Amino acid sequence: MIRYLRIRRIRAGFTLIELMVVMALTMFIMAVLAQSFGTGLDTFRSLKGIGDLQDGLRTATTIIRSDLTQDHFEGKRRLSDPNFWQTPVREGFFAIRQGSNSTDEGADSDNLRSQRAVDHVLHFSVKLRGNRKENFFYANVPPTSVLLSKTSNLGVQPFDGTYIDQANAIYGSQWAEVAYFLVKTGTVITPENPTGPGTPLYSLYRCQLIGVPASTSVNNQEPGQIASYGSMSCYQDTATSKQCFYTPNDWSQGKRRIDPNPATIPTNFQPLSSLVLQNVVSFQVQGLKSPSVTGQFEDVTSFDTTANPAYLLQAVQVTLRVFDTATRQVRQVTVVQDL
Repeated sequence: MIRYLRIRRIRAGFTLIELMVVMALTMFIMAVLAQSFGTGLDTFRSLKGIGDLQDGLRTATTIIRSDLTQDHFEGKRRLSDPNFWQTPVREGFFAIRQGSNSTDEGADSDNLRSQRAVDHVLHFSVKLRGNRKENFFYANVPPTSVLLSKTSNLGVQPFDGTYIDQANAIYGSQWAEVAYFLVKTGTVITPENPTGPGTPLYSLYRCQLIGVPASTSVNNQEPGQIASYGSMSCYQDTATSKQCFYTPNDWSQGKRRIDPNPATIPTNFQPLSSLVLQNVVSFQVQGLKSPSVTGQFEDVTSFDTTANPAYLLQAVQVTLRVFDTATRQVRQVTVVQDL
């Protein structure tokens, strides 16, 4: 008996139509994935920009708040004390310089008004508490400096402490004069070109110069070398050409190394300063007066404890606005600190 076997034909490949369908589906899936990937990158870039802005603002506000919360005068005196002006200031000072009043930028969609300032200077003395090494400001001085010949009183909780490291030519003091100011660096259109078009951008700097608690035994003891004392609050005596140092008592009388003029401070003290924040659109400093007509923070034009103004400052408000060049977003933070 003869059996017939059914032979099954095996296909050698896909038809042209099947390949075209597969290619179309693949291209569609790749396009969807590419668009999703691009959207994800944009979202990540935006979130990273916001995070970087927030991180920079957080660091800047931490530094500013740390300085503002310290003592500014002798004996832990506070500027908001109703009896502050009854006793003259013996050590320390607090000053706000405004080259011009804040510019009103109008209200947003939520009817919240905003202001902008770029020529405000916050200038005050800081005294650190405690007798640990970390509770001192430090500066490198020349190895032959007369400051190093004095005895350190670290650890005995002095009224005005000093720390001296003769081996490493380091001088430490609990007192320093500190200033915050802006330096123009570019615009929102040309971030690296200060003369370009668009809203100007600035960098916020912090200048710290250490004061000598007592200067009677160190002034006029060595030739003037102001360049070697870049981190010290000092001056070169014009009559004797000798080196002299400012004390907290000198500061209380208006004698300070930092020139508070908003027009000249960026040029004169930027090399002695540290960068706090870049791409700043506004650095506004306002005070809460006592007595106050408005009961709100307002411009104080030129406040200085040396001038014995007719009002007190209950608190100070610092508003920082920064621009992110990658995402072109702006973030703002406000620091309010009672004095």
